[in-house]
Amino acid sequence: MANHPKLLKDMTESEVLGLKEATKALTTWDSSNVAFGHVASIDVKKDYYIFEFFCLMRILKGLGRNYIIEFKKGRKYPTAFPGGPAKMKDYPYFSLVEKEKLKSQFWISYGTTVILSDASGSNPSPDISFLSKEPNLNVTEKDLLLIMDAKFKKNPSSPLSKTIMVAFLFCVHDCKLESPKAFRIDFTGIEDFNGNCLITNGKVILKHAKKCKEYRVKLIGYLDHENEDFEVVG
Repeated sequence: MANHPKLLKDMTESEVLGLKEATKALTTWDSSNVAFGHVASIDVKKDYYIFEFFCLMRILKGLGRNYIIEFKKGRKYPTAFPGGPAKMKDYPYFSLVEKEKLKSQFWISYGTTVILSDASGSNPSPDISFLSKEPNLNVTEKDLLLIMDAKFKKNPSSPLSKTIMVAFLFCVHDCKLESPKAFRIDFTGIEDFNGNCLITNGKVILKHAKKCKEYRVKLIGYLDHENEDFEVVG
């Protein structure tokens, strides 16, 4: 059971800045002591961007126990991450290689638009995409291993809406990710993130567990920079 964040009508500016500073700390990976990425210049009004990027960095930090993580510069924007749906080739991404075997490799991108082979629907842009091959021109559903979305709630006591959950389930379905891929990612130490995750700092509803398991989805609730604990449904 998580230690629930304070029940507030709204996050204060200082709390949003606290999330921003926590994210900057996660992105300071080298001896320069300087954080990378677009977060340093994000306006407080765009606090949901900060939460999305915080989730990405927290997952990468956990995967860093088992993988060598390399920051790969984007072609058009070498170190600036996208603030919305974007083409993979233009923005930075991450390469991950197992520390022990130095063979098993995959890639993680942020905000990448996925080109679906079924053109009847719109192309999704998950906040976090796990990819089986290094991105080149376009990412398709065939390249995906897992996807994750982050939803920021200004009121952490309010539940994640069913509409948002269903939209994510459809996204997982469209990306053909209901069944496990043969490629195995080692989530040792952060096992709760082993799946297609819909992440929020707000509340998640237990009754959605059955439907989530059908789609190989996990709802991660009360994820907060001040607490190590969180809730998992699915």
